Amino acid sequence: MWTNDQLRLLINERKSRNIEYHNIVGSSRVDFWNEIANKINEEFRTNYTGHQCKDKFRNLVNSHNVSIIFFAITKYLYTCTEISHYDYIPNNFPIILVIMSVCGWK
Repeated sequence: MWTNDQLRLLINERKSRNIEYHNIVGSSRVDFWNEIANKINEEFRTNYTGHQCKDKFRNLVNSHNVSIIFFAITKYLYTCTEISHYDYIPNNFPIILVIMSVCGWK
């Protein structure tokens, strides 16, 4: 079970090494995630793997994006106003498709 302090370190490590992450050639970032796992394990005396860290981070990002989208849809549905602040909607997410599927539009 991940603690808040462990999650904070996971997020901070990934964030502070963002440029390094995106400069990794190819699709294998196994060493990157293993290094993060080692840092968490050293600090908290845990036994996480790089794969667990990668999955946990991905799940946190997905949960965050779902929350943002839910907020945007809720605002749209309850206020009947256009969603004009695209800065809180992930750029890679087609919000109109989400609204259409939630409303049952085809």
